Amino acid sequence: MECNIKNLTFLLNKPWFYFLLSLIHQAVLFAPGPFPTTFPDSGTYLSWHPQRTPLYPLILSLFGSIYFTALFQVVVFALAVVVFHLALRLILQTMLKTSTNAYSLFLWGGSLYFATNFEFVQFSPTILTESLGISFFLFYFLTILAFRASSPGLTQKILLILSFLVFPILLFFLRPSFILVPVATSIFLILEIFFRKFTQNEAFKSTRNVLLALLCLVLYGGSIVGYAFWNRPRLGHVGISDIAQHQIFANYMAQGVLLEEAEKPETSPELKAFGAANKIINLDPNKRGSQYLLFEQWQEMNPGKDLYTNLVLVNQELLSRRFLGYIKAALRNLSSLIDGRASFNYYPIEHRDRPSWLYFWVQFILDNLFAGLWFVALIYFFMTIAKRPLFGNENLLFVLIASQFLTIAL
Repeated sequence: MECNIKNLTFLLNKPWFYFLLSLIHQAVLFAPGPFPTTFPDSGTYLSWHPQRTPLYPLILSLFGSIYFTALFQVVVFALAVVVFHLALRLILQTMLKTSTNAYSLFLWGGSLYFATNFEFVQFSPTILTESLGISFFLFYFLTILAFRASSPGLTQKILLILSFLVFPILLFFLRPSFILVPVATSIFLILEIFFRKFTQNEAFKSTRNVLLALLCLVLYGGSIVGYAFWNRPRLGHVGISDIAQHQIFANYMAQGVLLEEAEKPETSPELKAFGAANKIINLDPNKRGSQYLLFEQWQEMNPGKDLYTNLVLVNQELLSRRFLGYIKAALRNLSSLIDGRASFNYYPIEHRDRPSWLYFWVQFILDNLFAGLWFVALIYFFMTIAKRPLFGNENLLFVLIASQFLTIAL
C-alpha cells in the first residue's frame, strides 16, 4: 500500500505524466467521434480571408490537411497541460513557500483537472483558432513567470524575447482578441520597475531588458492601431472588433426573432434583406446558424452595398422592436457560460451512448464545482489583496485573466 502511494506521488510530481494523461484522454474521447471537427466558420481559415488574421491559415497551409492540423493541435494541447502544471507549481511556490498538503492538493488537483477537463480539450480537434489560442496563452504565461524568476544570462534573454516579442505576436496574429493581454502584462511589469527603483527582481536590473519591454509595448500599441485601420474595409469604420454587431445579430438569429421581424409588413428593406439571406442558408444544415455565411449570402444578394452599415441599422431596428427579447437571450447565453453548459458546444458527446452520457454529467458537475471554487477564490483574492506583494505572481495572474475577460467584454 505504502509503495503504491509512493509510486502515485512520484507520477503526480512528473510533468511528463500529465502529457501522457492528456494524450490518452484525448485519444479515448475523440476516437469514436468525428475527427477533426469543423464548423461553417472553419472554411474561412482554409485560404486567405479578409476577416481573418494570417497565422492560423498559414498553419493550415503548412500542414496541407485539416486532419494533420488537428493532430498537431492535440499534441500542442498535451504540451500545454505540462505548461499549466509547471506554471501552477511556480505560483504555488511563491504563495506557500514550502511543500505542504495544501501545496500538493492544489498542484495535483489543478493539473489533473486541466488535463482531463472537457471544456478545454474539446477545442483541440476543432478547426478554429481557439484550438491553439488556449495553448499559446499558457506558453506565454509560463515564459513570463520564468522570466521574472530568472537570473541574468542567456536563458533570461531567451525568456525575455519569448515573453515580450514571440508569444504576444503569435497570439495577436492568431486571434486579435488576445491583444490587450500583452499590453496589460507589459504595463504591470513596467510599473513594477517604476515603483521599485531598485527592484528586488533580478530580471529588471538590466536597463536593456527594461528598454526592450518598453519598445515592445510601443509595438503592441502600433499593432492595435494598424489592425484598427486594416479592419476599416470590413467594419465600415476604424475599429478592432465587430463582436457587438455579431453578438446582437447572433442572439436574434438563435431565437428566431430575425425571421419573425423580417416577415412583418412594416419592416425596413434592410431587415427584409437579411431575413431573405437567413432563409436561404437555413435550407442547408451545414450553414444554418452561421453569421459569417449569412453575411456572405447577404453580400451575394446585395452586391455593391456595405455590409456593416446595413448590419448596424438592422441591429438598431431589432433592438428597438424586441429589446426585452434581446436581454432575455443575452442573459440565457451568459448563464450558460457561467454554469458550464456552453462547454459542450464544440464537440457533442452527451447523445452518443451510456458511457458518454455518464462522462458528460461528470464533466458538468466538475465544471460547476470549479466555477464555485473560482468564485470563492475571487472573493478571497480581493479580501487579502492588501496582505500580498503588489507585484507578486498572484496579482500578475489576475491582470492576465482580467485583461482577457475585458477584451472579450469590449
